[in-house]
Amino acid sequence: LPRRVEGLEPGARLGSPLEGPLAPAWEPPPPAEGGPRQKPVPRFIVYRAEPAAPEHPGVLEVELPGGRVESFTVGGILVDAEFRRIDFHCVTGWSVEGRRWFVTPLEKLVPIPGGGCWAAAESAGGYTAVLPCSEARRALLALGVDGRPLPRENGGPLRLLAPSLYGWKSVKWLTRIRIMEGYRDGFWEALGYHERGLWSREERFKIRNPELPTERLEP
Repeated sequence: LPRRVEGLEPGARLGSPLEGPLAPAWEPPPPAEGGPRQKPVPRFIVYRAEPAAPEHPGVLEVELPGGRVESFTVGGILVDAEFRRIDFHCVTGWSVEGRRWFVTPLEKLVPIPGGGCWAAAESAGGYTAVLPCSEARRALLALGVDGRPLPRENGGPLRLLAPSLYGWKSVKWLTRIRIMEGYRDGFWEALGYHERGLWSREERFKIRNPELPTERLEP
């Protein structure tokens, strides 16, 4: 399957290549002790910032500095995918630990700049979240979990997965990532949630953090 889509018109839709199990059924291990103030739970709790799971076009667009846009089919992203055990931490205080995700590192598709830039991730329905490029370089593109294609309610066919950040940064139904020189709020950030959202430091709400380039924040 092709990875890049040459000459793809914006909004073009492709059929989903994810049909059937990705691997034999897998039973997750018992949850380990959670992180700071996190409670291990056996399954994902689904929250909705959008009224319903939107239809996914089957394509991810990545806008790089200078306005250049790279487009990738979900099938092309699948080519480089691998299984990894990853913990998922929600800002409300629960964690699902040790799940076996089927993921492709974002940097296998495009190089993410270093320094103080930011990445804005957008869903098919318009939900957005922002994360520092330092975290985007470690971000993963999730296509499956527990040996099966990622369920639609959990963001399938494609969601961002940022394991070191709280779950609201891991955008469901991912269709676009934009690399920005300055900071702009996403959905939850505009409501007072943290610019970075590092779960191990309990970065839930906005405070002045000297490690973040806050002098470059835009209104």
